[in-house]
Amino acid sequence: MAHQAITRGANPILVKTYNQIDFLPVPKVETIDTLGAGDFFHGAFCYHVLTKNSFRDALQKAADFASKTCSFKGTRQWLNKLK
Repeated sequence: MAHQAITRGANPILVKTYNQIDFLPVPKVETIDTLGAGDFFHGAFCYHVLTKNSFRDALQKAADFASKTCSFKGTRQWLNKLK
């Protein structure tokens, strides 16, 4: 596989692109609830990689989004911030 990634919660994402291994930092947030964070990460990653972002950029944008959702209680409270 050309691209692989392993998320590790609040720790940096382990990224392998071809034969190069690197770490991608995860934003630090005040964590209130992690429920759904993995689902939000995967959904955001798919969106960003399919809208022509590089693998690494899509991972970073997904990590940014999923991290933000962890600063709210429950899986939907962050939606109120969009209004």
